[in-house]
Parts: sequence; C-alpha cells; structure tokens
Amino acid sequence: VMDVPGGGTIQLRTALAPDERAEVMNERWLLKQAQRRGIRSKRLIRDSKKLGWVMDGAKVDLIVNLERSRDKKTYEVQLITREKAQAARTFTIDSHFGAIDKNGAEAVRAEVFGLLGWAKKSAPEVKPLDADPDKKGPDGPRSADGLPGPDTRKADGDKTASTSAKKKGTTGARKVDLLGDPIDEDPDDPETIRKRAVARQRADEDAASGRRWLWLQGGGELLKRDLSVLSPTTGAVLDYRSAFFPGYHLRAEVYPLASSPTAAGRFGIYGTFRQGFDSVVTTDEFGAQTLSINHLQFELAPSVLLPVPGEGPGSHRVRLRAGVRRSSFSVQANSTIPATALTQVIIAGLVSYPVIFKGVWVHGAVEISPVGFWGDGLDQFGQDASTWGAGASFGVSLEATKVLSVGLFYDMAMSRSKFTGVGLAQFENAGGFELMQSVQLGLVYQN
Repeated sequence: VMDVPGGGTIQLRTALAPDERAEVMNERWLLKQAQRRGIRSKRLIRDSKKLGWVMDGAKVDLIVNLERSRDKKTYEVQLITREKAQAARTFTIDSHFGAIDKNGAEAVRAEVFGLLGWAKKSAPEVKPLDADPDKKGPDGPRSADGLPGPDTRKADGDKTASTSAKKKGTTGARKVDLLGDPIDEDPDDPETIRKRAVARQRADEDAASGRRWLWLQGGGELLKRDLSVLSPTTGAVLDYRSAFFPGYHLRAEVYPLASSPTAAGRFGIYGTFRQGFDSVVTTDEFGAQTLSINHLQFELAPSVLLPVPGEGPGSHRVRLRAGVRRSSFSVQANSTIPATALTQVIIAGLVSYPVIFKGVWVHGAVEISPVGFWGDGLDQFGQDASTWGAGASFGVSLEATKVLSVGLFYDMAMSRSKFTGVGLAQFENAGGFELMQSVQLGLVYQN
C-alpha cells in the first residue's frame, strides 16, 4: 500500500490487514526492496520495467496506489498487478476533506478483494472523532481517518494512563516492527521473534534470487612488459622495455549454488587465461635477429561474494578471491633476453558498482602477492629468489542487453625480486623489477 496523499494510509492498511491471506506492507518497505536491487526509488511507480523487476523479486502480488486530483476532492485508485507491473484496474473514490475516510478504504478493499477473487471479510471498526468522551480509543478520541485525535481526557485520566504504563515497564519511546511501524508487542514475544526470523530469511532469499551465477569475459587487449635486473656487485644490467603488443584474454567467474540463500551460494571459482604475441630485434656477436616472444598467463582461485547492505539484482557486488597465477615468457634461444616463468600467490578484492547512468557499471580491484616462485630464468640471475608484488585494475562496462555488456578495462601488476647467489649471466645478489600493463576491450556475459 503506497502512502495516501493527504492522509489515511493507516486507515487503508487497516481495512486490508484483517484477512489472513493478505500480508500488507507499506511504501517504505517497497522502496527498500528497490534500493537493494540498485534501483533508485524516485518515480518507481511510473517505470513498469523496474517496478515489475522489484515486484517479481520481492514477491509482491499487488500494489495499491492512490493519486489525488488537483481539487483534492477525489482519488484515482490504481491496482497494479505483478503480471504486467501496470494498473489492472483503475477507479475513482471521493476524498473526505482531502484525505481518505472509512468509506473510501472500504471501497478500495472491495475492489482489491474482487480483483483477487477473494470473499469479503469484515474489517475492524474505526470510530470517528466524537465530542462524547466515552467514545474514544485506548489513546483518546480518534479522527475520521483512524489516527489519534486531540486528547480531551482530564488530568487524572492522564495520570492513570501513566501509572499503567509504569506498571507494564514501558518507556515513552514507541516500539516499532520490522517495517518501522509502531507496535505494542513485547520484542521478546515468540510471535515477534518469528516475524524477525521470517524477515531475515526473506532478505536472504531476495538477495539469492537476484544473484548472478555466471560471469564471462572475452576480447582483445594490448600488453606491455618492463623487466629490469641490476647487480650492484658485478654491474650486470638487463633493461627490457617492450612496446604494446597484441593479445587476447578469457575470464570466467562461476557460482554454482548462487540461487541458494545459504552461505554456500556465495562461494564460486574464478579463472583467467591470457596470451600475447611480441617480437623484438636484438643484436649480438652473430648479428641482428628477430626474436618471437609468447606470453602466457593463467590464474585459478576460489571466490566468495561478500554479503553487503543493499545487494540484489542490479546492485553492487563485492568479491574476494585467493589463488595461484602463473606467468611465462617464452623466447627462442638467444644471448640477450632470457625466457622467464613466475608463479605467484594472489589475494584480491573486487567491487562492481552501478553508476548514475542506466546500464553503466564501474569495476575496480586491488591485489597483493605475498610470495612468488621463479621457474625459468632464475639460473640467469642467481641461485634463489624472494618475490612479492601488487596490482590494481579499473574498468567501465555498458549494458547492451540484460545479459550482455561491452567493457573497457586497464590493469597493471608489478613484482619485485631479490636474487641471491651468482647467476649464469654474471648477476650476483641482484635485484629485479617487473611491470605488466594491459588495456582490454571485450564482451561481458552475465546470467
């Protein structure tokens, strides 16, 4: 039930609530459901596509929305169903001094139950404001819309009410339910505890219902590699700086149990494969020659989707992963540039976030490599090595369809190595620095 312009929202909700078949929620609850799905709540009721997404995910069968006329004499009532996310029935009722009264609420109730095919059940009586002090609710006289009216009770009546509240151990602060509405139940009451548990379960189910289980990316890229090794003892130097060279990449992120509201639904697997093709002209005692370089990289890591406030379909995603990455540069035999291979432990955190423009996402990640292990090339620079590294990436993607996006990404990764001992290329106790950069353009598929 959306908020009624001019007042009477509680009156309307009260008229609908007694039927056990109807779970009546307020506007604030619906807007929170929209926000959790990354949808801005402004003018939500007029966007049938977004509204249908929210209604379907939050399992809302019907929305009751009232629009007041300019002269404030009538309301246009819209009954919006989940199937079309548009008004399935529209009718007009009279207002009562610019607000909805008991008769109007009853008329809406009859139309709602008629649309749903339910038999009418009696609603609780709401007493109008009356000058007779004997006709009043527990908190004093009530107005025509069911809200407390001016309190005309005598001072001794106030004293009695205050004493009664003290006996019950209550304070001046009103308790609220899961929707933020005032309630009089004890928070330790079993029914209240049950409602809280149901609300938590529903939140978990809503988050799971919109959780993506598959993320694929593929496309072309330009890569660049810088490798510097210096031995202060012998003065030996290797300084290799490539131009950008072409390559391609494939990435996948899979959450097999994503639809499960349990913790298992947040665990998945991440994998990436990258290949680049470079060539360089070198000169040695045999003359100039062109060397072909093949860069291969693959990574495999468990991934976990972190629970964050507001998550849902179309909302931000935060992930952590920790795994192994292997990078190798294969080059034909020469006396200038050695072939190398490095295996690293990678710990990374990633965030994807929708920005203000529809369908536009920004992506960011940071990573650290606390330890690395040299393979090929180690014997050229020393007998052993200790390696660590760090990296970052940034990207922007634009949704072309509900499942397909086009993305532009940049990433970089650096590593530092400390070699010990004497290498075959006359390096002794050398230090090394390597920087890999990549600019990628590709397609992203999500489901």
